[in-house]
Parts: sequence; C-alpha cells; structure tokens
Amino acid sequence: MRINKQIWLTLGVAGLISLLSAWFHYQASGYQTISLEIRTNTELETPVFQLFYDLGRGYRERDSHSFLLQPGESFQQLSYTIPSHTIHGLRLDFLNGPGQVTLRQLTFHPADSDYLAPAPQVQLHFNQAEPLNHSPAGLTIRTRPEANDPFVQLSLEQPICHPCSHPLWPQLLFALKVFTFLGLCLGTVLLLTRR
Repeated sequence: MRINKQIWLTLGVAGLISLLSAWFHYQASGYQTISLEIRTNTELETPVFQLFYDLGRGYRERDSHSFLLQPGESFQQLSYTIPSHTIHGLRLDFLNGPGQVTLRQLTFHPADSDYLAPAPQVQLHFNQAEPLNHSPAGLTIRTRPEANDPFVQLSLEQPICHPCSHPLWPQLLFALKVFTFLGLCLGTVLLLTRR
C-alpha cells in the first residue's frame, strides 16, 4: 500500500510539472516583437512615440506602448514585445507635436516570415501630417505646424497572424516528453531509495 502511494505521488508530481512546463512553453512561443527604426527632427523638449496595435477591438490606450525619443541625425531602435494575438492594424503616433521623422525597418518577430512595412498590402493614412519621401531607405513624414496628435495608421488588407494560432498538440507532445523523462527519473530515485 505504501509503494502504491509513492508511485501515485511520483506520477502526480511528474504530471503537474509536465503540464506547467507545457503551459510555459506555449506562453513563451506566443510572443512577438514589433521593432522599427526612427530618426527625429523636432524642437519638442520631450518628444514621445506611441505605438498602438489593433487586436480586433480598435485602437486603445491599453493596447499601446510609449517611447521617449532622442532627436538627432542617427536612427533610434524601438522594440516592444506583445502577447500572442492577431494584429489587425497599427497606428504610429510618431510625435506628440510638430516636427519631422523618418521611419524604416518595421518588422514583426517571430512570425511565419518577417513582415516589412511599408509594403504593397499596407495602406497608409496620415493625420496632421504628410509624407515627404517614401523610398526603400525609409518613410519621411512632416507634421503640420499646428499638429498636436500626428500619426500614421497602417491598414492591413490581411491580419498578421500569431504563432499561437497554431495547434495545441505540439505543446501536449512536449508535456508528454517531460512527463516520461520525469517519471523515469523519479521512478529510478524511488527504486534506489527502497534498497
């Protein structure tokens, strides 16, 4: 009877650790990073860039992230990691007042493939701003002199799907591997302690 309790306890601990491992593994695979480079020319004391991402509920403050910009001649790298969701659109509030910016290398990692913008399937909509130059080197945008909320909205013809939209069975297979390994290890320890 005591052996049965030890076996069930061993299997229970192995199963719990396996499920937790699979859950963490699944969560870790469900994040992607949005990154871009920006060069800023403005007289604002504290220029701010705010990234909004539409997860199917429109653009909301809770689905956004702000960065403090450093004006100058060099490009500044901005990156932000979001949980697994399908992205329906992006809004780049590139300044909080008048000025000029150049945006380039907007990418998503990981995904089935890198997604670069601007691209043919992206439509750009400007608010309180207008594009000056649109080339492979980047997109230069100048705000209107009275701008207080300039942004560029990227409307996607096809949503950007996340890795977490993939089936759950690979994570269950991972849990089974962990369970087998832990069961063998704990079973061996149990047998060794009985001697």
